Amino acid sequence: MKKSTILIGIMFILIMLQCFPTMVYASGKADYQVYIKYYKRNSIIVEFPQIRGLSNSKEQKEINFLLEHEVFNYITDWFNFWEDKNLKVSDILKTISNTKDQTLEFKCQPSFSNNHLLSIRYAVYAYSKGAAHPNTWGYSYTIDLDRLKVLKLNDIIKLDKSILKYKGNVIFDRDFDSKPEKGTYKLIDVMNYNGLYTNKEVLNGLINENVCWYLTKSKEVSFFFNTQNHDEEFVISFQDIKKLIRAPYLNKISRKIF
Repeated sequence: MKKSTILIGIMFILIMLQCFPTMVYASGKADYQVYIKYYKRNSIIVEFPQIRGLSNSKEQKEINFLLEHEVFNYITDWFNFWEDKNLKVSDILKTISNTKDQTLEFKCQPSFSNNHLLSIRYAVYAYSKGAAHPNTWGYSYTIDLDRLKVLKLNDIIKLDKSILKYKGNVIFDRDFDSKPEKGTYKLIDVMNYNGLYTNKEVLNGLINENVCWYLTKSKEVSFFFNTQNHDEEFVISFQDIKKLIRAPYLNKISRKIF
């Protein structure tokens, strides 16, 4: 998509939807603050992060553009997939915001920030009038602020079969009738708990971004799995997978822990 087209879409959003600033988050040792803005129209609420405080105003503007566009681009792709359409950002917001039969909430939380990386996690709630039940899932993205690039997990971590054997802290939320289970498991046991897939298929799922992942303030990478009948979160420290972290990101994540 051309930048001019994207800019037109963003301008349309500003006209169609009211924009409000909300909570400010401390950004640790970063030279900026993260704060949340949101668009609200009828039953549509979409939060997205912005930053302020950078001395380079041009760089700050470019980062904020990317942070905003990424979430609306995701919403457009999601809607086009489920509705089998080919709408642009401006089309999707006009379509959704003009009906009261659709509820959509994108709630975001910055999970990691420093001068090089910013990781955002989302809790998503969607409901259409007449549906049997709402849908909820996790969504996230991590941005390399130096390169103005949305990262894939494979950009940061070497994804080979060895990662499946690493252990991490896990919370299983199997169903509504039982308490969440906690424990330490291998990643392969979490991603393939029912034994339906081969190790290669599980690894391809990681490489193809079939799971939600984000960096945490505790210097960890967290994977969130949302399936039909259970939720799982697998958390592993950067220290444990140090040898799998690609060289450019060893220092970008944190020099002190290595």
